[in-house]
Amino acid sequence: MESKITLFRVLLPFLFLWLFFVNTKRGIKLSIIIIGFFLYSLIASLGSRFHEINWAYNFYYITIFFFYFYYKEIIKRCNKETVYIFLSILYRTLIVLGLLQYFIGGVYFNTQNRFPAINLFFWNENEYSAILAIFTPLFFLKQSSYFKYIWILLSIYLIAYNDAKLAILSLIIFFGGYFIMKFRLFRMRYIGFGLIVLIGVLVMFFAREYTIQGKYTIEYFISRLVNGLFTGTPLEHIGTFNSRSNAVITGIHEFFNSYLIGIGPGNSLLMIQELIVPGQEKWAAYSMHNFTLQLITEMGLFGFGMLGFFILDIKSTIRNTLYSPNLIWLFFFSCVVSITLLSGAWSNYFYLFILFYALDFFKNNDKSNN
Repeated sequence: MESKITLFRVLLPFLFLWLFFVNTKRGIKLSIIIIGFFLYSLIASLGSRFHEINWAYNFYYITIFFFYFYYKEIIKRCNKETVYIFLSILYRTLIVLGLLQYFIGGVYFNTQNRFPAINLFFWNENEYSAILAIFTPLFFLKQSSYFKYIWILLSIYLIAYNDAKLAILSLIIFFGGYFIMKFRLFRMRYIGFGLIVLIGVLVMFFAREYTIQGKYTIEYFISRLVNGLFTGTPLEHIGTFNSRSNAVITGIHEFFNSYLIGIGPGNSLLMIQELIVPGQEKWAAYSMHNFTLQLITEMGLFGFGMLGFFILDIKSTIRNTLYSPNLIWLFFFSCVVSITLLSGAWSNYFYLFILFYALDFFKNNDKSNN
């Protein structure tokens, strides 16, 4: 999604030069990845049925690559404990600023007026809620003081006030799994994780008649999604649930139709725009709102490679951790849910930083911090 100018984007060229200066080897490795990405992107974009090159989104993808290497350099120079202290201060600050807007009102600089929602970011309240959702589990695990529960409850309240259902769901997944893992059986790497998945499926089954927003049952939502996947027929592109279902249906359809190559960065916007019903633009999504699937839809096998590389990083973390491996997988699964809340990871670099930081957070980390 095209966005306003931010300080990070203004400084990005200078940060790129800084990375080359302080770690030339890492800078060269990044450059090789970027060149490879560009070549693949050109093939995917021009070879797709859209025949369109979205240069803005090409640079957004490049920013993700840069941000990963930039983060690694920051961790190397500052150490993860210093980074955690910095992030925890920002977490508290975001909550305080959110409460100030909640009680006093007003609009913060370089942000949209999303009244009555709480919004501190340059896009919308979902970006704010996603940040609180991804850092809350880390804050919970690291802090030992009982005051942490006050901050967590305030964070959850602000998320709920913003009606960020996916952020709430991501927290339910993490904290539900955390308390289930108090039983030793659920901490066993494969058996325990399998049982957690089974419990999740059973909960969905017994709650299938539960209505969402008083209109759709879980069974109705899932059955329509599954039917759309098998038939390749999108739903009427109106409302949150239909729009997100269509992102899955059309995204997977385009992925296979492109012979697994993908349709090119940013072309998912054109794909979604084809579904918008004239006169219903106000209630329709204009992007996929599903970052994980968007990588695969737009970049095909290259996108799979990006996800695969990140999964290998998670496995590397698990080999050097004091935490339960199942808890770590559960945290990153909750991130798959909360990142779906974003307009795209490129619209929230703060989220990306925390996501990358989590790899080091779980690695040989002390479990308490006053």
